[in-house]
This record gives sequence, C-alpha cells and structure tokens, in this order.
Amino acid sequence: MPDLPSIAAAVVAWNSSAVIDGLLDSLAAGLDGLDWQLIVADNDSADDTVERVERWSAANPDARCQVVHTGGNLGYAAGINAALAKADRYDAALVLNPDIRLHVGSVRRMYDLIDGADGETGDGATAH
Repeated sequence: MPDLPSIAAAVVAWNSSAVIDGLLDSLAAGLDGLDWQLIVADNDSADDTVERVERWSAANPDARCQVVHTGGNLGYAAGINAALAKADRYDAALVLNPDIRLHVGSVRRMYDLIDGADGETGDGATAH
C-alpha cells in the first residue's frame, strides 16, 4: 500500500471557543484518506480555546495534535508560520480558520486536484 499524502492542518485561533469545536469535530471526516496532523497556533486567547483543543486531543488519541502558544496576538500570518514551523514533515499545508467545517473527503479531493496540477490527473492518467 502506498504512503498516504501527509497534510499539516494549521489553525490560527484567538478567542475561538465559540466555534472551534465544530472544526475539530469535522476534521476526521474531512481529512479521511490522508495522513494528517493538526497544529493550532493560539494567539493568546483569553477564553477556553486551548482547553477545548486539548480535550478534543485527549478524546482522540489517534489524532496527532499540538497547540503552539504564540505568546501574544501576533496576527494571522505569524500564527500560520508558528504552526507550520512545529509541524512534522508534510506534503501539503491546509490553513483553516476555527469556524471552518470540512465535508467528508473534501481535503483528499483538493489534494488530488493539486497533485494533478503537474499534468497528472491524480488517478495515474495524464491530462491533455
């Protein structure tokens, strides 16, 4: 069996406790068929965003999840950079807002389209 593509899902959070559970609950289905890791860069939330991510991680022991504390509200781009700097090796990065919800298999479909951009269709055929 060939290796699955590896995806680093980076989330930048700041006081996101009202919306982050929905994202977390959609990850497994949305990233189905891929090897993935979740890195949440927390921009110094004052609510329980980090605790919610940690609870989700504990309840999903097979998920590779880590929280990166940026130490302040450094902004979106800095949060993405902080998250990806802590990621294990990956083939593609997926940047998500905490209020995003993934549909079943959606990320695999996107990855296959990107993978096919070099003239391959993703199914072994060549695009013309």
